[in-house]
Amino acid sequence: MPKKKIYFSYSWEEKENKKWIIRLKNDLSNEGLEIIFDQDELDKGTINIDRFISDNMNDADFIIIVITPSYINKSNIKNDGNGNRKRSWVEIENDYIIKRKHNNSKSLIPIIMKKKESNLPDNISGLTYYDMSNENLYKEELQKIRNIIHSEKVKTDIPLITREHPISNLIENIDILFNYQDNPPQVSAVVQYGEASLYLEQNQVLSLFIMVSKNNTCKTEDTSDTKVLSTEYFALPIRQNQYTEVLIKIEQGVNEYLKRVINYEALFEVDKFELLDESYSYKLLSVQRSYWNMLISVANQFDWDNGKTEWNIFQRNNYYIHVFSPIISYNKRYNSGEHAIYRVKKNEDINNDIVDIYVSVRDIIGFSQIEISERKSWGIRKAYNWLKEEFIPFVCLKKNLIVNDVIYRDFCKSEEDVFSQMQYFYMCSKAYVNYDEIIILRNALCFCLRKQYPKEDFNYIISKLGLSGINLQREPFEISESVIENLYNDKFISKIEKNHNNCSLADDILRCIKVFTDDLSRYKLNDFEMSYIIRISNSLIEKMHKVEMLEKYKDKKY
Repeated sequence: MPKKKIYFSYSWEEKENKKWIIRLKNDLSNEGLEIIFDQDELDKGTINIDRFISDNMNDADFIIIVITPSYINKSNIKNDGNGNRKRSWVEIENDYIIKRKHNNSKSLIPIIMKKKESNLPDNISGLTYYDMSNENLYKEELQKIRNIIHSEKVKTDIPLITREHPISNLIENIDILFNYQDNPPQVSAVVQYGEASLYLEQNQVLSLFIMVSKNNTCKTEDTSDTKVLSTEYFALPIRQNQYTEVLIKIEQGVNEYLKRVINYEALFEVDKFELLDESYSYKLLSVQRSYWNMLISVANQFDWDNGKTEWNIFQRNNYYIHVFSPIISYNKRYNSGEHAIYRVKKNEDINNDIVDIYVSVRDIIGFSQIEISERKSWGIRKAYNWLKEEFIPFVCLKKNLIVNDVIYRDFCKSEEDVFSQMQYFYMCSKAYVNYDEIIILRNALCFCLRKQYPKEDFNYIISKLGLSGINLQREPFEISESVIENLYNDKFISKIEKNHNNCSLADDILRCIKVFTDDLSRYKLNDFEMSYIIRISNSLIEKMHKVEMLEKYKDKKY
């Protein structure tokens, strides 16, 4: 089982602080905890302050805040916005502490080392604190802190459900509790069988969500009194009389998680971009490595170079581009602060030395003051626009190059006809299609056939639907009526599986609908007609979007 991580936030200013904090650190280290202590890293001489604070405060299970007069003074300093003063470690840490207070206040442990008129800084006022300001109180309060830390279960305290370790001794009283985190959205769950608790990590929960959203629950393994929800990761036995209740709870979990995903994608502007590997990083463009080196070289020439552009490149290096606007600047388009950090990773194309340029959500969240907008910290869409429309053209002008020659691939997805999306989705059998949904698609196709008479595509439609006895020599409107009559007769209805998957039939009908929805089709419906068939097909569209969004974030780690 991994150790719980404890981060120390404190002020070095009083000389005796360090010795006292090391004592507390050692007392807690003996508890089998992993203590994140900046002095240990400083002694190695390799610390990057911003990265150290961002990574470790985000990863910590608990943050211990050692309160002294100097800590309170630093913590209560208001940002004057002029950017001329270097912020202290305490001020930078406070950005993360405020966020943690709103999301998980129980993980903050304020400790009074030295008393002042005001015991707590403004940003954590109202929290329970531990008074260790004299030796008589130290041991008693230390034990309370130990109890708090060890009473909070981390996920691996609870056994993980796996196929190799199936659930035995099934107890009828089952419940599922979902736990959520935001930005980026994450979910885990605890399955309770009576007194027993079993843990589901994110990939396992999402596999359950995907199965339910696909309507694949008919794949459950049934015994006389038990249903088994079976996923790639685990098998979850449920009593027949509790099955519907559990299914409703899972569906509620799906909706809550997707609500958070939608909010996250809107905030960070990521919906049109591909994820990179297993991280919450998004690919923008790919370029030849030589061009990336050229972009880095030009970026380094604008390190704090005010007035030459409407943005500035911050932190000269050979690895990434950090766009930043300082306070003292002629910049009128962008507010002062950090905008975006661009990094690269080798592309999967083994035949060319291509790199993918990406932006990581971890970097955006790591900015000292994150407020995503056109003028402040940039979301993924804005970062993409700046790179493609401002910086690369700026470099190409300087180097006498053509923009399209520099950009090898663009990862921003273009809008696609929703029926083309559905046709591909259901062709791949990514979700079950029931009887009622086939009827919906049939009705949509019949509406199309009444609005347009696709003379050149009748043969294609009849062939796809397996219809027979239709005279193609008749007038187009008569052929349309014949096709519609066939779609409503018993022979066609008998093709629909009432309790099984109809993906193949859905694929055929959607291919026929595309005759009326493709942009290049001469029989394309008008906007009003398109909105109607989209509206009546909404249940299938929503199912597709649900499954695609869940699959997008499955196997992703933050």
